[in-house]
Amino acid sequence: MDAKQELTSVDLRALVGELSTATGAFVDKVYLYGDDLLRIKMRDPGVGRLELVIDTGEYKRLHFAAPDRIPDAPERPPSFAKMLRNRIANGRFVGVEQYRFDRIVELRFEHEGTTVTVVAELFGDGNIAVLDEDGVVIDCLRTVRLQSRTVAPGAEYTFPEARVDPFTLSETAFVDRMRDSDADLVRTVATRLDLGGEWAEELCTRAGVEKTRPIDEATQADYDALYAAV
Repeated sequence: MDAKQELTSVDLRALVGELSTATGAFVDKVYLYGDDLLRIKMRDPGVGRLELVIDTGEYKRLHFAAPDRIPDAPERPPSFAKMLRNRIANGRFVGVEQYRFDRIVELRFEHEGTTVTVVAELFGDGNIAVLDEDGVVIDCLRTVRLQSRTVAPGAEYTFPEARVDPFTLSETAFVDRMRDSDADLVRTVATRLDLGGEWAEELCTRAGVEKTRPIDEATQADYDALYAAV
């Protein structure tokens, strides 16, 4: 089976549940490899050593890694790693959540009475931003200045325009979004519900619908089955 090339919003929804089991772990050190890969070394009294990896490079990922698969630490930590060490080392990991249904994960740490948020953007060029308690960017891997949003030190962090969350849609809104398409069922699920091709195929299979059926031939039974499968 080919390795995954990227994490989908559905993958991240599941990963957040896994990462939340480490709530309360203590932060030991922070490392940055190159310009893309951040490693946060933690220890959980009930589990032991935990290695959290955030990769914003070509293969964007965020997960716990086996300690024996972690590369040796860089000899000289870059300024971003030193900044983050000063902010969260010896602190605690206190929470994690996905921003709406986007490929963005917010990791929260408490250190000396203050809360620091590490935002991992796992889309586009990828990015990691470190925010203070007011949501202001302390530092980031990549500065972003667009008409729609800014990610830069000293600026208030702004999220991209929110994607639709298929898990919170009412059935009426779900059907309306599906009908506003000129593709077949599987491609409509992939694009109109922001689920992507892999999960659109899975959803059609679970719902037992004919995935290649044109949307203008879809029945209420098709919509009912798809909504129930979601």
